[in-house]
Amino acid sequence: MSLEAVSLDAVALAEPRPIGLRLLANWQRVVVEVWDCHPGVPVRRTTPDPLLPENQAECGRGLEIVHELANRWGTRRLSAHVKTVWAELLLPAWQSS
Repeated sequence: MSLEAVSLDAVALAEPRPIGLRLLANWQRVVVEVWDCHPGVPVRRTTPDPLLPENQAECGRGLEIVHELANRWGTRRLSAHVKTVWAELLLPAWQSS
């Protein structure tokens, strides 16, 4: 679900620019990275933007989903034109109680 949320936001905002996806995994964790070439800064929205048309009200909520599901997450700028959103998900046997 976290991968889907971040990827859909990247596709919606980056078109027609390219996006990228990288999955890193070991026996403790999975790290999902999605990068795009949209110049904007990722924004975590906890409520729909009342200024957006109703059919776009859910746009941009991917980071809120990632925040709720991931153990850690963040963003980083790779260059002036490329940014990455990443999320780390610990596998159940490695999560502290």
